[in-house]
This record gives sequence, structure tokens and C-alpha cells, in this order.
Amino acid sequence: MKKILCMLVFFIIFFGKEVKCFPVKYQMINDDKVVEYVHKINYDKVVFLTFDDGPSYISTKKIIDILDKKDVKASFFIVGENVKNNNYSFNQMYYHDMDVFPHCYSHVYKKIYKNENEYFKDLEKSMNITEVLRNSSSKKFVRFPGGSYNSYCKKDTSINIKNNLKRLNINYIDWNVSSGDAASALVPKQDLIKNIRSMGDAYRISVVLMHDGDNKTTTVDALPEVIDYYKNRGYRFKKLSEITMEEYDYLRNIKVINNK
Repeated sequence: MKKILCMLVFFIIFFGKEVKCFPVKYQMINDDKVVEYVHKINYDKVVFLTFDDGPSYISTKKIIDILDKKDVKASFFIVGENVKNNNYSFNQMYYHDMDVFPHCYSHVYKKIYKNENEYFKDLEKSMNITEVLRNSSSKKFVRFPGGSYNSYCKKDTSINIKNNLKRLNINYIDWNVSSGDAASALVPKQDLIKNIRSMGDAYRISVVLMHDGDNKTTTVDALPEVIDYYKNRGYRFKKLSEITMEEYDYLRNIKVINNK
């Protein structure tokens, strides 16, 4: 009986303790000892709202106003040439603590994708405006005009560009949810909302593509409902600079980030 009680106490002490397990990828080897790296996995539903082709004179300001009223942050991929005529809107992105990343400088596909050198000349001009890629403390992102797979860029040129971006520690990011506002000059508001609803909840982590050119008035009109849609489904809004390693890996695995 005494032996049984001793064994019972042993099992309670040994197996009753809280046991923390960490995947191998979150362990570090140090002097032949395994040091557990406490990595808090975030399984929340997250949405990254992204806007391409700005800044614009009217739409960008209206979008930022809506984001502020809804207490939401977003990421803007800017066209360098648009900054000259819309400097106020550009500065408002920073003032309201939005992310600002390079999209391109000229947005002339034939020029940008003529060869690898032309692409990086264009990117360098955008980098000089945003300065964001020079900040090594956060993830660096760019977005290809037309996406990382497009019919404007030759395959060999695309591969060389992507390899060099990797060498420079710059991530290129696409999207897994599209509003469809690039399908034509002015897509009806309800069509944009329908597009979001059709695919918006398919992913635990969503990167939503929209545009903030001045001709995208229906995008501005649809934005409040898009934000409410995600809030009602329990999504948390974040900027790309706030991305966690788990979120980064998720998007890389589903080929939204660095899709080769």
C-alpha cells in the first residue's frame, strides 16, 4: 500500500506540472544546450488593409479619415510620381501613423519591367521618397505593379528581380483578398463589397488589395462597410510593420509573401 501511495505521489508531481512544448524551429542551440525560446503564437484572425497607387489629392485623404474614425491602421504602397502633386496626402499617411511602402515610381510597366536594372532604378527612386526600406528594425516590403506574377515582366527578368530582392532582405507581397476595384475605372460600390464578402473570410490572415487613386471613389464609399465586415467577424486590423513571425510564415506558406 505504501509503495502504491509513493507511486501515486510521483505521478502527481511529475505529470501534474504544466508542461510547455516548443516546436524545433523556436529553439536555439547555445553551448550544446537547448534554450527554449518562448514564442507566443498568435492565432487571432488578422487583416492587413493595403492601398496601391496613391497618394491622390482627394481619395487618400478621405480613406485616412475613414480609417481614423474606425480606429484602424493600414499600409499604403505609393507611386513616387504621385507624391509631387499630392505631398499633403503623402504626409498625412505618416502623420496618422500608417505604413508607407514603395509600389513603384513611374508605374509605366514597359519601362519598369524592361530589365532588372530598370526595375531597381525605379525602386531606388521610390525608396528615396519613402525611406521606409532603410529602417532595418522592421520588415521591409514592396509590391510589384501588377503583382509578383504578371504578363508584363519576362520570366527570367522576374526571377532575377526576386532573387536580388531576397539578397537585399526586401520582401515582395501580393494579396489573398481583392476588392476588384482595378477591374475598371469605376467599379460599383456593391460589387466591391460583394467581392470582399465572397473571399474575405476564407483566410485567418487576410491581405486585402484596394486602390486610393482619385478615380476610385467607390472604393472610398465601400471602405466603411469593408471595415465593419471584418470587425463583425472578429478580425484584428494591423499594419504590415506590425506583422509577427507566425503571421509572416502563414502568408509565406500560402504564397502571398515572396511567391516564387
